[in-house]
Amino acid sequence: MKQFVDSFYDGVAEFPERVFAIDPQGREWTYAEIASVADRVATGIMAAGVAPGSRVAIFSPNHVYGLAVNYGIVRAGCAWVALNYRMGAAAVRETLHDISVAGVFAHTSLEAELDGVDVGPVGVVLLDGSGLAHPGLEDWLPAQPARTFPSSAPEDPAAILLTSGTTGKPKGIVVPHRAFVAMLEDFDEIFDYPEPPRHLVVAPITHAAGIYAAALHRHGGTHILMDQADPGAILDAIERHKITTLFLPPTLIYMMLAHPAARSHDYSTLRTLIYGASPMSADKVREAWDVFGPIMFQGYGQSEALMIASVLSVSDHAQALADPALAHRLASAGRHGPSTAVAIMDESGSLVQTGEKGEIVVRGDIVMSEYLDQPEATAEAKAFGWHHTGDLGYLDEDGFLFVVDRKKDMIITGGLNVFPGEIERILLSHPKVRDVAVVGVPDPKWGEAVHAAVEPKECGSITEADLIEYCRPLLGGVKTPKSVAFVETLPRNATGKILKREVRAPFWEGRDRDI
Repeated sequence: MKQFVDSFYDGVAEFPERVFAIDPQGREWTYAEIASVADRVATGIMAAGVAPGSRVAIFSPNHVYGLAVNYGIVRAGCAWVALNYRMGAAAVRETLHDISVAGVFAHTSLEAELDGVDVGPVGVVLLDGSGLAHPGLEDWLPAQPARTFPSSAPEDPAAILLTSGTTGKPKGIVVPHRAFVAMLEDFDEIFDYPEPPRHLVVAPITHAAGIYAAALHRHGGTHILMDQADPGAILDAIERHKITTLFLPPTLIYMMLAHPAARSHDYSTLRTLIYGASPMSADKVREAWDVFGPIMFQGYGQSEALMIASVLSVSDHAQALADPALAHRLASAGRHGPSTAVAIMDESGSLVQTGEKGEIVVRGDIVMSEYLDQPEATAEAKAFGWHHTGDLGYLDEDGFLFVVDRKKDMIITGGLNVFPGEIERILLSHPKVRDVAVVGVPDPKWGEAVHAAVEPKECGSITEADLIEYCRPLLGGVKTPKSVAFVETLPRNATGKILKREVRAPFWEGRDRDI
């Protein structure tokens, strides 16, 4: 396997008539049918005069053709650009301008957001039918595929992923074929897939869910796509479609656990529930283990270091749940992945000792090539020969990685460093808290004060004083929040990550500080 799409075409060769995907309306596509679409997408891109190495974007909520087009773009020797379909017209236009794409494959519901945008020789093609000004994919596709397609080298770009934008304007991440191939090989080493795997796709396929889908192709996996992240519908789909594997952000797992029907469904087919994007509290992991079975798996990574820089395996979970002496490992992100080295580095570039906190750094084939057209940001991220994640953490004596916080989220109060993640874990252990974001807010005495924005499970069920008193004996006076605000929903991006800069913004407006 040398190219990102090799995994898909291996599946096509071995399982041509197996069902590749089922859409929310129940329509089925075989591997052979999706390959035909992908090959003709590649042919259409090539016929438009687009050279290998160019960039072509997908701008759509989950759609079966989104996966086919993804493989077609890469089949043509181009880099797939993953646009967040919730990013809004202004951000989309700015991103497309910065990245300079040769075409956009979009959903009809988003057609208006592309009005007046220069999208190169392919133009705008709509996945789900013709729009007001642009053709539908089925009308645009050439009748026959080309006989040959460009080959890509390991370091050629396979995708331009975007940073989550939790700390500012998203950056384009150049991910080469080498990184995708290493990730897929890591997945094969880590997982023992049932045959055939049945994958419930809930999170956006432009992000981790779509990348993880590629790991199942060589095993003839079927992808059941959902068009909404409704907890009850997910629980029903697991049973109805006999799902074996799914990837979810912790927030959605919490919502599923809180659903009245959570304990009335049959989850016996489930083999792996992968969670990522943010950590889960130990109490929630225990509850999920009790409800869904011994299937929990955590992957720690980022778009710059694909998916599994470190892994907390199903067996790691089982050992931590069975042995009180190992229970602390549930708060970890596991140990380094098969092809990745993980270390902790101080500000001077020296690797620190076991147990010491610093920035988490990784290296290995899963790491990106660069930030697109941002040499200074690339040099900073690759300083001292390691990829800098921007996360703070430490390694214990057994090699388990503990992620303390985002480096940029650290609060300095009264000259002391306070890590929001530690406070969030305590607040999440309160039975009436669904989710929380802890940030630093301006304070005339301490410089910054600890503030918690809380999503309660039920409105009015808990007070600010309740939570402050709950935290004080567990955290002490410095780390205990000085203030608590209750919100119906915390701001999140498309992958479920909380946008802390939006939580902070009202407090720092008009002040001389970069939030």
